[in-house]
Amino acid sequence: MSTWWVAEFNNGERLQVCTATELKYEAFQKLSKMFPDRELVSISTEEEEALLLDELGMRS
Repeated sequence: MSTWWVAEFNNGERLQVCTATELKYEAFQKLSKMFPDRELVSISTEEEEALLLDELGMRS
């Protein structure tokens, strides 16, 4: 099963990326290797991202 993640890098760039794992730790490790020249700060699922935006009242 694949999972879509919102990856955030130290320069503020955010990307939507798909991995074959739904485990956050494994996905973070895989994404770090996919982008070796960028520092990955955090990842979250699209659902987590939507909930956070709702909580902050920032969802459009």
